[in-house]
Amino acid sequence: MKRPRSAKKFSLMILFALILSPNFVGISTQANLVSSHLPVGDLCVQAFDAQGDTIFGALVWVYGLEEKIGIISSNGFAILRNISIGPHIVHISAEGFSSEKREVIVIENRDILVTFRLERVFTPSVDGLGFTNSEFNQKMKSLIRTKEQDFVLSSVFKKIPEVFYSFFDRLFDFLLWTQGGYCGGMTYTVQQYFENESLLPEGYSRVVDIEMSDPAVNRRIIVNQYFQIFEFKSLFKELMLREGYGSTGLVPNRNEIDWILEQLDQNCTVRLTVIDLEEFEWYTAHSVLAYNYKDEDNLVSIDVYGPNKGAVNQSICLLRGADGDYDLLGGKQDLDSFDIERVGCGRAPFWWETWVNLLFYSPELISNYLLS
Repeated sequence: MKRPRSAKKFSLMILFALILSPNFVGISTQANLVSSHLPVGDLCVQAFDAQGDTIFGALVWVYGLEEKIGIISSNGFAILRNISIGPHIVHISAEGFSSEKREVIVIENRDILVTFRLERVFTPSVDGLGFTNSEFNQKMKSLIRTKEQDFVLSSVFKKIPEVFYSFFDRLFDFLLWTQGGYCGGMTYTVQQYFENESLLPEGYSRVVDIEMSDPAVNRRIIVNQYFQIFEFKSLFKELMLREGYGSTGLVPNRNEIDWILEQLDQNCTVRLTVIDLEEFEWYTAHSVLAYNYKDEDNLVSIDVYGPNKGAVNQSICLLRGADGDYDLLGGKQDLDSFDIERVGCGRAPFWWETWVNLLFYSPELISNYLLS
């Protein structure tokens, strides 16, 4: 028996009215209402550096039923609200500082205070110079040419006998010849600023923001560059790196690289000497600053700041052999615009500075170098 058409129309009207009613609750809406009544709490996160200063702008996040993200604002806190009760891992990260995480237990209707103390770590985008070695070198060449022109046009030059003109020409030519780059001065300057922030030029809190026109950073780079002339140990190390074979030349491979890694383990930065045997003359080398490393399955990747490319991340990859020695991955590597073949450090101890190294290295020195 068919239902009357009027009854069917009446049923549809009732269903339509129920759907439009504010009291109507569908299945999905009902689930949301139930979940919104789950017990929750709030997290208040703050972070300080070694001096006790608040680290503003630090990113804080928690993974759970849903991701919660916050930033430490001008009030000194990042507030993460409506976190489900129970244990959670709180992560924090800030540019120029170590990333950390900690387990906290969220309690219902409670504000849980979480305090982090982060350690400064070298970060090229913060602690590297914002200009490159080439840019600074061009500036110095232009400055020398300008000084030469000013000198020639000065009243002092006009009083000099013509017989001495050639001397001054050669003097300025020599000064221009010495402008082969300021990699050593730049890496040393960056290292000094990182280790002692009080040395930063007035008005700057980050190295990357320092203008190349700032006279204080200019003086420091130039002094640090030519101070290397008196570092006889480093100069001798460069010559040893050029002789012999392997990734460290006549310098004992294991002793050199292990010492560098030990310094990095202590959160120290290390100035490295890298050599391209085809590109560099016997009296020149390149300098980069190592600040971190990763060691996975005997593949050691050393993170470095290189002044040729500026404030960017670069790395040197080494393979550790069964004998404990290290070889550059691929024999050569592109680093800071060079194909480097040798890696060392002027501050690392010589093999003869301790009896242990002397006894360990003597057979290798005799068989591989003195008898070859």
